[in-house]
Amino acid sequence: MYRVKYSLTLILSLIFFSSLAHAQSYLLDQSYDKQNTVTAKLLPLVGQLPTSGYMPFRLILKNGSKSEKNWELSFTSTSVNDYSYYSRNKRPTLSSNFDYTCPAESSKTYDILVPVTTSIASNSYDVASSSMSVQMKSSGEPAFSSLEVSQHLDIPSTLLSTELYVQHSSKFNSHIPYSSRGYSSGNEDYTTEFNPTSMSNDWRAYSGFDVLICTDIDWLTMTVEARSAILEWNRLGGDIYIYKLNPASNFNSLDIDETAGNKSNGVISRSFGNVTISSLSDIKSLDPSKVHKLITKPKAEKSKISSINNNYNQSSYKSSSWSLLSALGKLSFSPIYLILILVIFGILVGPVNLFVFAKSGQRHRLFITTPLIAIGASIALIGLIIIQDGFGGHGQRVQLIEVRADGENKAYVWQEQASRTGVILGGSFETSSPALMSPVPVNESRFSRVTRKNSGGACNYTADSGENGIAASGDWFQSRSVHGHYLESVISTRGRINLQSNQDAPVLNSSFDYNIDSLIYIDGSGNTWETSEISAGDSIKLTPTSPADAVKLIHEHQKDMSPKLKKKIEDLRKRRNHFIALTFDAPAIDTLDSIKWTKTASIITGPVVK
Repeated sequence: MYRVKYSLTLILSLIFFSSLAHAQSYLLDQSYDKQNTVTAKLLPLVGQLPTSGYMPFRLILKNGSKSEKNWELSFTSTSVNDYSYYSRNKRPTLSSNFDYTCPAESSKTYDILVPVTTSIASNSYDVASSSMSVQMKSSGEPAFSSLEVSQHLDIPSTLLSTELYVQHSSKFNSHIPYSSRGYSSGNEDYTTEFNPTSMSNDWRAYSGFDVLICTDIDWLTMTVEARSAILEWNRLGGDIYIYKLNPASNFNSLDIDETAGNKSNGVISRSFGNVTISSLSDIKSLDPSKVHKLITKPKAEKSKISSINNNYNQSSYKSSSWSLLSALGKLSFSPIYLILILVIFGILVGPVNLFVFAKSGQRHRLFITTPLIAIGASIALIGLIIIQDGFGGHGQRVQLIEVRADGENKAYVWQEQASRTGVILGGSFETSSPALMSPVPVNESRFSRVTRKNSGGACNYTADSGENGIAASGDWFQSRSVHGHYLESVISTRGRINLQSNQDAPVLNSSFDYNIDSLIYIDGSGNTWETSEISAGDSIKLTPTSPADAVKLIHEHQKDMSPKLKKKIEDLRKRRNHFIALTFDAPAIDTLDSIKWTKTASIITGPVVK
């Protein structure tokens, strides 16, 4: 009898989730012959476009012909916040291109991660809006489609499983602040639907979202690879809320954290994010009002799009400027030499040209001398710019890194960087690892290309898949400009801090391949220890220190970080059996080679491995 009930339950579950899969809407559904033997379908893996990060798609190809078929997909993501710029096409755009093949008489499925341009809201708006257009081309005419989204800056972008979405999405939407309605595109939504049976296996697919809400059944329905990707996103700051319908579900049985044992309700912190498990009698009993209060409580993290919009410019946090950018100094241009060149140009192109080079009776020479004088003046101006600003540029970077050597062997990286450029001869580069990379709006100046006032500016970015990371080009770095960028990445690492001995005082060993300038360790009893330096591969005995001195040292090292990173360090620095390492030698996520990074300050934390 038990087996019959179990089988019936399994069959009903399969039917249910199969119906959900069929209910998903294809963005493009193309057939290339009358018999439907050659088809291409583009399926969004989440119901709504995020305002930053990546948009995940699944491309399903069927080729029943006798020859191989090729498909080209072109995506253009556009920020559409300031409508005064709309008609003049002065909007940030990000383009990406993908090529796929399907062998003869076969089918192929590809998961695609499409970068989304970060939506920079104008100072007068509280809504970030974006659109994405797609062109798919094989034989015959190309197919087109598009997506649009608006998100209130104060509302976390929330992924909601299909069952919960169908039941409660309208109630969630009732909590969108009314003030945003007047500035939205009409497509504003609190939540984004996702189908647990078709989730991406890459953490970047979730990088544009802040919160994921599902039931324990939804969680276990996902593939192991999808859950692993979501937990990586969770370590990078995403928050997970699981409502359990099975009373026996806990952090251990759901494969979230085996160290939590049989803890079945409550909150656990995982690096930069949290996981919350709560009991739920049935799907209908979920109260969106309580969920809203939970994820928007005063101590909750700001949404990612809000942090990017507000962390790096004067209009937020009432600071004079972003200190990391201020440390680079001001980009200036002496007008004296410019005036001198213009005066000489005026003399040459005027009286000298008319009375010496092309005097009376030789006026036809003007057609030769005038362009030559103009070209010479242009060369002189370019030379002056090069002399004053040089090639490439310089900048500074800060990082907050969580190293998980307790089974994962991964480093979770938050990186901020500011740069000041001279003459950029080539703006193409590839990041050293798969990453989320976003421009950030900085204080207004004649050299700032991305600000809140210009809603991100008329920048054209390109981001494709490279061998190691993002193959980028376009306006990520422009000549004679100041730029700020925010990056996230998950990097494999064998680096760790090992506890070799704990008699009298802890003895720690570093397996990082760079030197650590200072290290603070809080043991299991809450005692604080420190050392001034650990060389790569060395062991050292720690000395006791006061918590106040440790905090002072950390604050000195974090001074150029944004409020978001500073707040997270405050949350992490109190953890027991964890270390905080301060160094200027840790490698960062590489971007443009011609930028000389004069300082890379890193705060590295994680568990001490015993």
